[in-house]
Amino acid sequence: MAYIVATGWYESFTGAHYMAVGIALVTPGLVVPALTQPPQELARPWWRRYWVKDHVWLWIVVFVGSYLWTHYFYTLLKATYTFQAWRLNDVPFAMYLAAHGYFVLYHSATNMALRRWYTSRYYATLPPAFATAGTGVLVIVMAWVTAFMEAFTIQGFPYYHIEDRSFMYTVGAIVYGLYFVVSFPMHYQLDGGEPEDVQAQGAAAAVPAKELAEGAQKAQGPASRNSRELRALQRDAAAAGTPAKEKAAAADGVSTPAAAPTVDFHGEITGSADWSLWSTAVHAFGATMIVTLLLDFWRLAYSAAAGVAPEAAAGLPWTGGNHTLQS
Repeated sequence: MAYIVATGWYESFTGAHYMAVGIALVTPGLVVPALTQPPQELARPWWRRYWVKDHVWLWIVVFVGSYLWTHYFYTLLKATYTFQAWRLNDVPFAMYLAAHGYFVLYHSATNMALRRWYTSRYYATLPPAFATAGTGVLVIVMAWVTAFMEAFTIQGFPYYHIEDRSFMYTVGAIVYGLYFVVSFPMHYQLDGGEPEDVQAQGAAAAVPAKELAEGAQKAQGPASRNSRELRALQRDAAAAGTPAKEKAAAADGVSTPAAAPTVDFHGEITGSADWSLWSTAVHAFGATMIVTLLLDFWRLAYSAAAGVAPEAAAGLPWTGGNHTLQS
């Protein structure tokens, strides 16, 4: 995309050319994971593999964003696409595909940043309130930088009309950042990537080996008592849906990483890395609903306060819009 914009190659493009570019941007994110799957992924059915669910999750967010949220930019930020293109809901379909390629890049990078944060000794040792605040600051910074850089770098493309560029780079970047404030942390949850799961890893790394050894010694007791504990833990684990061998190993003084059970939206208890496609889709649609509400709250509040588009704020009594019923 950088090469196309830098060289002006787009000047000769038709709708079919833009579609080809969109397909080219999506293809690496599909082909590379398919060719480099680790053994644990290959052992699963294809619909249970992380990269497949990842694309399903991201495509739902991209489709809703392109189909619906783009019109917030059209209406309130006066930014429109003017190039020849095949369109869906007045949005070039090539941009749906391009956005998917971009979102794969963004969410892969921010997944790594969030995992580094969640597994750091700082996160593990901070009080919960400060750890949560640190996560919020990290997500907001990543969201705004991502939104600003995309809005700024598109300025070299003349067929994306922006009425007020400074307004687009400030207010527009904040609006676009609302996508990522929600999607970055929610995407990280895919396949059980909860902060609590990785926090345990960071905490374990911060505990001296001596303390771990002492804990293992305390956990060991008389054989008869240990046998009773093992049986009780096995019963509890079966009832809770947690693998019995993990709790049994803990009672036996053996330290093993135990991921909390995950309940998908069918009510099925699964492992921490085994969401169904249905769970993935419902989770993604939940993320899009949160973003949609945030965008609409912004539309009502900002347009009413700034007076830039009072007609866009109509609909609620306290926004001061015109609510006269027409017969």
